[in-house]
Amino acid sequence: MTEPTNRQRGTYEDMHAELMRDPEYREAYDALGPRYEFIGAVIAARKARGWTQRDLAKACSTSQPAIARLESGDQDPKLDTMVKVCNVLGLPLTVGDGKRLAG
Repeated sequence: MTEPTNRQRGTYEDMHAELMRDPEYREAYDALGPRYEFIGAVIAARKARGWTQRDLAKACSTSQPAIARLESGDQDPKLDTMVKVCNVLGLPLTVGDGKRLAG
């Protein structure tokens, strides 16, 4: 049996488009959107400062593994952690009514 070519496998975008047709998948994907938007903003702001995870951890008075867990998205971050990270990085953090919690 031969291995499928990249063209036969399709791209991530093709696979994602196909999966998004499933209402359950779309609902789950949409529910995770804010989490990954937050994580992406934290990573981008940290890197824009030229900081490592260790640098951010020190500025937030926490550990590097805690920042790694936050950036991995494997665990739900605590609100106080999100506020602390956003304040350190100068990122806005708002709730549904537009009330600013950080940044």
